[in-house]
Amino acid sequence: MSLLKPKTLVPAALLSVSLLSLAATARADDAAALRKLFAQPLQTVYRWSEIPPNVRKLVSAPWHGESIADPGQPFQVSDAVVDPNLPWRRLIFAAHAANVWIVYYERGGIVHSFHLAVVPFRGKDVEYFGVMPPMGKEDYSLQRLRALAAKSGGIWASEAG
Repeated sequence: MSLLKPKTLVPAALLSVSLLSLAATARADDAAALRKLFAQPLQTVYRWSEIPPNVRKLVSAPWHGESIADPGQPFQVSDAVVDPNLPWRRLIFAAHAANVWIVYYERGGIVHSFHLAVVPFRGKDVEYFGVMPPMGKEDYSLQRLRALAAKSGGIWASEAG
C-alpha cells in the first residue's frame, strides 16, 4: 500500500523539480559570483598567521579546535594516522581583495580533498566550496584556481571541510 495517493504525487513531483531548479540557479549564481571575485586583483599570503584573526575564526569554526598546517608543513594526508599531533588540514594559500578573503586549503583523510572558504560571500559570513583537484601536475596556484572558477564544475558548493 502506497503512502502517497495519486493526487499528492503530482504536487510532490512539481515541488521536487522546483527545488532542483532553485538549487541549480543558486549554484549558477555562486559560480558567477566566484568568477567575478577571481577576476579582480588579489593579494596572496602563505601563512595562517597572516590571515586576520576574525577571518581565521570564521573559517575554522566548523573544525572544532583543530589546527591547520602552513604550506610545506606536514599534515595527515590520509586516514592512516602517522602522527596524532599532525593537523588534518594544510593551507595552500589565502588571497584577499578589499573586504573579501579566499582561503584555499587541503584536507587529509579517507579522501584527500581540496576546499575553498570565502569570507564573506553573498550575504553569508563564510561559504565553503569543494575544488576539483588538479589532474596530471600539481598546480595549486592562484592562476589555476582562477581557471577552475571560470569553467563549469571546477568549484562547487560544499559543506565546511
